[in-house]
Amino acid sequence: MNYKLKRHKLLKTLAPSSLEMHAKKLGVSFDDIYKILNISESDFHKIASRLYNEDEIKYTNVDHEGVYSTIKGLQSFTDKKYLNEFNQILTSNIKNAVQIIIPVLSLIVAVTVLFLKIDSATLKLKESIDNEYKSEIELLKIQIDSLKLSE
Repeated sequence: MNYKLKRHKLLKTLAPSSLEMHAKKLGVSFDDIYKILNISESDFHKIASRLYNEDEIKYTNVDHEGVYSTIKGLQSFTDKKYLNEFNQILTSNIKNAVQIIIPVLSLIVAVTVLFLKIDSATLKLKESIDNEYKSEIELLKIQIDSLKLSE
């Protein structure tokens, strides 16, 4: 599970309730959050711990037990703080993978070309030796024929 994306989604869920906090109720209940984010209570604590530490969400028990977004939380949501962090990590991981894959592919191509060149050189050498042997065989045949004629 990616906690950064879930944090962004939690802030997105809390944003409308923060803007309407003077209306019916303050924040969103824990049960609603679990359903919306499709997470367990322990996952919620992992996701929300950083948001609590950075004062982006606060606990409420006015009409229900839940959390609400602070001004800092709304700012983080509108700035897409956690979404950007996720994208930076994703970009970094892709960059690292490409930095590993490209040299490996280059090595594979270089080794393949080297083997093809060696095979080509070996084939040319065999042809050269075959031609040399053929010419010697022809020369020997001519000599044998001339010896047969001279007898």
